[in-house]
Amino acid sequence: MNNLNERQMEIKDIGIRLGNTPIVMKITLCLLGFMLLSLSLTSQPPSIRGQAIAEDTGTPLSRAHIQATGETYSGTVTNEDGRFFLHLSPGMDSVRISYLGYRSITLPIETFRQDAPAIVRLKPEAFLLQAVDVKPVSAR
Repeated sequence: MNNLNERQMEIKDIGIRLGNTPIVMKITLCLLGFMLLSLSLTSQPPSIRGQAIAEDTGTPLSRAHIQATGETYSGTVTNEDGRFFLHLSPGMDSVRISYLGYRSITLPIETFRQDAPAIVRLKPEAFLLQAVDVKPVSAR
């Protein structure tokens, strides 16, 4: 009889160990999955997006220059609708938007929110250039 009780205890012990193993495995796999998901979400480089438009007319500025500056530099140009998208690297702290005939503007990175594109309005600026004299040179 004593032998039978020991055997039943041994079977119960094995059952408990085997029964808990799948639960522990499931919990471990879930935690591992959440960790990998959080790593993949945080490993994506930050980015900014927006649209450059003329302040006076409200028209999109196609091919405006967008440059992120700081410890490193990165840049792009706007599309036909004046829209841009730029991945940022660590150490970038400001964005410069420029377009010929308009005053350039430099904005801190914090200006650009992740949930909505920024609308950047550039003011027209007239440039006064010095006169250039062109004189023909005779060939000998």
